[in-house]
Amino acid sequence: MSSNDNVSKSRRRLLEAALAGAVAVGAGLVGYELGVETVRCPPCPKCPQIPANATTTTPTSGVSCSCPPCPAQSIPQGYDYIIFINNGNYYVMNSSGQTIYQSSDPGSAISYAINQLGGKGGRILIKSGVYICNSFPCITISNTASGGSPGLLVVEGEEGAIITVGNGVVSSSSSGGLVQVNGSNVVITNLAIDGNSQNNNYGNGAYNLLINGDSIWVFNVSALNGGGVGVVNSSNVVITDLISNGNEYDGVYIGGSRDVFLINSEVVGNANYGIEINNSSNVTISGSLIRDNTNGINNQGSSVSLVNSVVEFVSITGNYGINASIGNASFTISGVSVRGSMKNAINVSLSSGAELTIVGSSVAGGSSGTLGISSTPGSGAKAVVMMTQFKDANATSNSYPYVISGIDSVELINNSFTHGNAASSVNGVEVMNSGYVIIRGNEVSGYNVGLSIGNCNYVELINNYFTNTTTPVMYTGVKQMVAKSNAGYTPAVTTPAIPSSGSSTVNTYPVPVMVFIYGGSVTQITVIKAGQQYTIFQSVTPQSLNGEYVILDPGDSIAINYIQPPNWVWVPNY
Repeated sequence: MSSNDNVSKSRRRLLEAALAGAVAVGAGLVGYELGVETVRCPPCPKCPQIPANATTTTPTSGVSCSCPPCPAQSIPQGYDYIIFINNGNYYVMNSSGQTIYQSSDPGSAISYAINQLGGKGGRILIKSGVYICNSFPCITISNTASGGSPGLLVVEGEEGAIITVGNGVVSSSSSGGLVQVNGSNVVITNLAIDGNSQNNNYGNGAYNLLINGDSIWVFNVSALNGGGVGVVNSSNVVITDLISNGNEYDGVYIGGSRDVFLINSEVVGNANYGIEINNSSNVTISGSLIRDNTNGINNQGSSVSLVNSVVEFVSITGNYGINASIGNASFTISGVSVRGSMKNAINVSLSSGAELTIVGSSVAGGSSGTLGISSTPGSGAKAVVMMTQFKDANATSNSYPYVISGIDSVELINNSFTHGNAASSVNGVEVMNSGYVIIRGNEVSGYNVGLSIGNCNYVELINNYFTNTTTPVMYTGVKQMVAKSNAGYTPAVTTPAIPSSGSSTVNTYPVPVMVFIYGGSVTQITVIKAGQQYTIFQSVTPQSLNGEYVILDPGDSIAINYIQPPNWVWVPNY
């Protein structure tokens, strides 16, 4: 039985239909597609000693006949070795057109060609065809040299070159890859790797393509119906124009690696995360589409830049658009669109000096939460959210779709926070238990409570615009808050009771106030501004005051010594 019988007939027809202009290889006949024409090697001629009308091809005794090499024009130029398939067997041809190796296993054929290069580098072409593996891992592309760095190894698939696996070969306990890339200085391009997941069981750690090396470039590769792409303990890896669709776990997994670039790629319909990054550094994802995975992107403990990409849920409801938990690392989200039907759009947990930056992006959705940023106060976490449009889909009364908690330094600048539906009892932005908070130039629209601030050390609320909100701003437990030029929000100021003689009263309002003092029998008035004490009135003889006033900025305090208490009035000084 041919190894090809390990793939169902219906699946074989599907795979073979994808081969554009597949080349037939017959006994003694090798064909190559050049453009739209196939140039074939000629059949071996009869020996001259045999008459043309003879019925035997056996040469006269003592005479040897040989088949001439394939004409040079039928050999694709620039390749050191060519891999091709014929009747379930896999062959290696050298640049002279000589077939030098044959195996029933595609991995053996490719490894043989690589070994012939001996780490000096070179180019290997995999011809069109369905290459079926009956073991896992299947193909190992290892480029090493006995001393120093190996030369550049290029493994290129011809259009229609598909690597797949037979039925029942991969189990959920498997690890490795159908195609594994080791060593350094390797280019993989123009290959389709189909995991045949309909008849195999992939789990975490089993991949279509596994990269474990340094200086690896992957161009125009498809990882379908299997375990996706894994980049593990690697460095200087560039992956462009990848398609990783329909896999049973992550579409792309990056773990323990550094300097990894995923560019202009499509990651769609994978069963866990579209992209998962774990304990890696300097990972860049740019210009990519992450669609309809169970979860979008997961960043665990890694420095990541997500740039000019789309995370969306069109046909399914996802759990997370972007989920992250990082410490001593930075996560930048720039020019990214997160949209569609999902429970949580962006959820990030920061610790140990971690930094989150969201800039120039668009976030729409999140039935449970649209933006969640959390940390433990004092951990040194920083969060900057700038020039981003948020539109939530939350419908739960009294909830907050945007929650920022425990961050030591928070900056919300020039953002838009709006409700995705009609204004209701849903609240807007909540900032809690944080340190230094700047909220400037934001639009908050369509909420019951637009902005809630609680238990923060210092808050600047400047040049914001509140519209269609029942309570624009609500705050409590803020040590010092400054509010200026906020359209739609005018802080109310209530005159407090006169305290006992010599006791201080602090301006806890977010705006400066003018304190007018009159009547009573007063001997001294002192003011503390920015920690410095000033005596603004003093008299040995108690005096009745007549409209004396002082301006208290937020956080300033005033104390009055008196025999008889005076009256005072606090007037906001916007």
